[in-house]
Amino acid sequence: MVTDGPTTWLKGYEVLDKRRWAQTNNRYGQLTFFTGIASNGEVWIGTIHRVGWTTITRVSSSSGTRSKITCSRLNGCR
Repeated sequence: MVTDGPTTWLKGYEVLDKRRWAQTNNRYGQLTFFTGIASNGEVWIGTIHRVGWTTITRVSSSSGTRSKITCSRLNGCR
């Protein structure tokens, strides 16, 4: 992981899928945009929106997967 100002670069390896991946996050106040790519060609894009103690993450993948995850201190993640 490397951070420079509002930008963070991540990379990793998934043992089960045997694939490498890289992701870039750019934060603008309460909103973070991210994009990533994996060694199998999958790409994804998403946002993380922070509202108080709650974070709302939305992500779309080239595999056709779309998801929304809301996490809060009181209710956990759903």
